[in-house]
Amino acid sequence: MKKIIATMMPWFSLLMFFCIARGASIDIRGRITSVSAAENGFGSIRVEGQKEPDTNVDKASIRVTSKTHIFRDENGKRIEAGFSDLKIGQRVTAQFTGPVAESYPVQATGGEIVILSQNAGTASSSQKPTVLGDKVARFPLDQAPEGTEVSVTGALEGGMMAIGGETTGWVLRYQRPDGTRTIEVDVSGLSGKPAQGPVRITGKIIRREYVERGAVSILRATKIEKMD
Repeated sequence: MKKIIATMMPWFSLLMFFCIARGASIDIRGRITSVSAAENGFGSIRVEGQKEPDTNVDKASIRVTSKTHIFRDENGKRIEAGFSDLKIGQRVTAQFTGPVAESYPVQATGGEIVILSQNAGTASSSQKPTVLGDKVARFPLDQAPEGTEVSVTGALEGGMMAIGGETTGWVLRYQRPDGTRTIEVDVSGLSGKPAQGPVRITGKIIRREYVERGAVSILRATKIEKMD
């Protein structure tokens, strides 16, 4: 009996850990990076974002079934939607139901998925610049639509590494009301090596598909100004 209990303890600990970790009402908020349809009219989606104070995970593979409630947010009103309405690039929130696989990204079944409206915490491509005052970005840059032009201050760091070399090697750390955030920076279009430290970067948000990392939002710099 003691042997059985000892064998089960690691699994019980993992289960308890995840039950505690799933304290937020929304499990994930982010963009759909892939959609896989099944013959039964449903399928699965992959959502990628950032772990925020009111969410539990930053990436998830979500199974969508006939019991998954899907809505579209339109000016604060929820309109019923279906699996066919889920498209790559949309920003969504999702709540899980049932067991959640402790992989990375986590694998779960969707209990509720809400397709967020364009102005629900994101920016339209016509918004520029994205700076309030001197330092605070209006929205998380990695959640901005591709092609959005931005100007933001922060700390530029080089020498970054990733599996398979899937990185530009540069990252910008910038401040928002909810804390410090980061976004990868592409400096290949600039002449010379940029200086690290406090800078203001002007550029455009692009998305790059990596083999290991999947879809990644990147700030392609057109101008970098050194800040005092």
